[in-house]
Amino acid sequence: MTLDFTKIPPPNSGYPPDHAPPGWGPPPPKKSRIPMAIAVTLIVLAAAAGAFLLGWLISDKKTGPSVTKAESAAANSALDNPAPSISDEAGADSMESAALEADHAKTDPDAMETAALEAEEANLEAERADAEALETTMLNAESGNANAQFNLGLRYDNGKGVELDKAKAVEWYLKAAERNHPAAIHNLGVSYFAGEGVETDLAKAAEYFQRAADLDFPPAQFSLGVCYDEGQGKPKDPQKALEWYLKAANNGHAKGQYYMALAYDFGAGLEQDKQEAVKWYIKAANQGLATAQYNLGVSYDTGEGVEVDHKKAFEWYKKGAAQNHPGSQYNLAVCYLEGEGTARNRQFGLKWLRKAAAQGHPDAVALLKRLDWLPAAFF
Repeated sequence: MTLDFTKIPPPNSGYPPDHAPPGWGPPPPKKSRIPMAIAVTLIVLAAAAGAFLLGWLISDKKTGPSVTKAESAAANSALDNPAPSISDEAGADSMESAALEADHAKTDPDAMETAALEAEEANLEAERADAEALETTMLNAESGNANAQFNLGLRYDNGKGVELDKAKAVEWYLKAAERNHPAAIHNLGVSYFAGEGVETDLAKAAEYFQRAADLDFPPAQFSLGVCYDEGQGKPKDPQKALEWYLKAANNGHAKGQYYMALAYDFGAGLEQDKQEAVKWYIKAANQGLATAQYNLGVSYDTGEGVEVDHKKAFEWYKKGAAQNHPGSQYNLAVCYLEGEGTARNRQFGLKWLRKAAAQGHPDAVALLKRLDWLPAAFF
């Protein structure tokens, strides 16, 4: 069975990876390939069916029925948060079994009622604590505390504990920015970039990004890199973009690290260096970036910049899949169905294949259609 080894493409490829702001489109559809074990099975079944029909046609002198073949295709998508590390096959299977048991528990009326009551109590307690925190934040913000002003702006920006109000969010970000609060300055840039609470002004957004970036604030360094990369608010300059991505990456920004990995992996603005790419993928993947986890899994599967290690590839696909990354879910399904990097497990394989197909992953959609009529004994 064949894994999907198409990595998420680099900046300026026409299909850059996800980031905010701004938003680039999804990567191109991946090629659908028939898994080897299923392809062999199809050939055997087709040969057997052909022999039977030939004998039947010769003996009965009748015209055989016409056969209609089915075809399929779909689209793709991707996002972040880490899952526990899997150190061995038994551990992987036990975690999957626990997940399936949890799904089963959801259908138990008593367990569902208990869980609902516990959740309600937890929510009430959280609401009480948040109300107290909001009161303290408001008092401190009015007293001129920059952190409180930033946090109050964030609450209005997201409607957390207060009514959603983007304009008020900008007001509080401005107050904090007057005290040189780097996160508030960056968020002002985002507000002007997206036109939230203010009119869209890319040049002003870039000014705020630059100001926060000069204060060594990693998200602003990354955002400034995006401005140079796309020529929005700044002149288009891929080399300057890379400089700011590198600064963000060196300051521990996960997407900055991911972009550096892509630049080295695809030779985008830098000399191609697969080993250096893997180093940056590892940094971003360890911070829970799903696209980096997926690409790192592909690197281990194909031996690009690192020795082939199907078990490690499986572990990284599992982490990406837990974050609903469709490519990771598909490759994880194939690992289970083929027993590559883990013990073969048809139930787990189909579970992850359905999750990927539900997101429109083309290989998953096509494979599920092929498996619909294939007996379980064949894979």
